[in-house]
Amino acid sequence: MEVLSGLKLELLSPEPVLKDLVTSKETTPNISFYHVKYQGKEYYIRENEATIGTTVGVTTEKAVLFTNPRLSDFRNAYLEPGTILSCGKTVTQNDLKFVEVEFYDTSAWTKRTRYILQDDISNNAADIEAIQLVQKVLSLSDKNLQKELLASARQLNVCSEIFAIIYETEQSLFPTEFTENDIELFSDITPSGKVFTEDGAKVNIRAFPGTGDVVGQVDTNTPIRITGQTTKSQTIEGLTANWYKIAPNGTGEFPEGWVFGGYVIFNE
Repeated sequence: MEVLSGLKLELLSPEPVLKDLVTSKETTPNISFYHVKYQGKEYYIRENEATIGTTVGVTTEKAVLFTNPRLSDFRNAYLEPGTILSCGKTVTQNDLKFVEVEFYDTSAWTKRTRYILQDDISNNAADIEAIQLVQKVLSLSDKNLQKELLASARQLNVCSEIFAIIYETEQSLFPTEFTENDIELFSDITPSGKVFTEDGAKVNIRAFPGTGDVVGQVDTNTPIRITGQTTKSQTIEGLTANWYKIAPNGTGEFPEGWVFGGYVIFNE
């Protein structure tokens, strides 16, 4: 049996026990387990995949990891938003509150203890439940059940950051589909602006909003004239915006088409 991160189990003994880990391929001796009970049945869970007597939390922002509770001890690593972890003691240093956390490092397959800023954590039960639902959704292949669980997650009283994770997950699994009825063309005034990406990457131009064929690309910081927009938004890579139709610039640098509004800046 597999269980989701953040699930609370009844601990039958505070001391771990050594058992053989038996799989279909091999037997590994002397693995440390906790003896637990879940839904009335007894199980064993590996010690490095569980923690005792701490509060469950979830990251709401990209959380920088610190070896010790001070800014100078930051590591070149972070936890993604929506990471469920165990929260321990809180330490205040220079008016900043750090929380000692334990989390499962999937890159090393082991449990880690670090510090992150308290502002990057939510201990709200609804936020944690919503992320557990998202985890469950990502483990399923049944589209109808995925939609049902995401709808349940949206109905919870979560913070805006967790709601954004739910919405982005929904968009990645069920992208917004646009039709001709979702398009508004500008007849008189055509706004101007530019495309912009923080990393300097080019922006795709599509024949139709969303999943239309790529007909060209436009360089970041290139001026554009906007001749239309979609009436509903889409979320792509954490950015939520409408799509905008751009006119060709007359020099052949890029064709007419649609660009995602998350990479568009309007002129004032």
